[in-house]
Amino acid sequence: MKNKIFWMTIVIMMSTISLTVAQLKRVDVFVGPGLMSIRSEIPIDLYDPKIGIGGGISASYGISDDLSLNAQLLYERKGAQEKVAFRDNNNISLGEGTIYTRLNSISIPVTLGYEFGGSVRMQVAGGFFVSSLITQKTVTKNGHGESFNGDGNPNFKSFDFGATIVYTLYIPVSDKCDIRIGLQDNFGLKDLSKGNWSFRTNALNLFVGTSFKF
Repeated sequence: MKNKIFWMTIVIMMSTISLTVAQLKRVDVFVGPGLMSIRSEIPIDLYDPKIGIGGGISASYGISDDLSLNAQLLYERKGAQEKVAFRDNNNISLGEGTIYTRLNSISIPVTLGYEFGGSVRMQVAGGFFVSSLITQKTVTKNGHGESFNGDGNPNFKSFDFGATIVYTLYIPVSDKCDIRIGLQDNFGLKDLSKGNWSFRTNALNLFVGTSFKF
């Protein structure tokens, strides 16, 4: 059911694009690093943020000279890392290791943006996103540097949604092309846990790319 909602959102977005193509203002392509984290409500925070990478494409549709509706299609790697102490059957310490959780997802943020400035333009945008989990994987590294891969973590639900805030700087290269530098925070609001405690995702990305103007 959740995946149906996600793909219905894609269909609605694509339909909106086809109906408003005459108002197309920009198409951006971008990639960049991100600080991916899992926010937990358990008494002791076991999860540390993990740096990953993301990227995607966006289309902006002019509502007025300063306002635009922005739709993005993003790939995001959300994740976290947890320090653990390994012990044998006799409770003898085997050293400290790390468990890495990797969540690869496709996200669709939709935002309303206000653009201002002279030749160099700035856009501040806010809205929402929906996201569908593609794969989830755990990797355990013990104190000896050995790695063990897991097939996934069944504690994570596959559908997510939340709030999106985007700050974007457009630096002109030509009449039809800008360099795009953006800071974007996708703040998950849905509890993704199937267990006894709750956690939510957060992805803070620094995206750099090219903006094509129409």
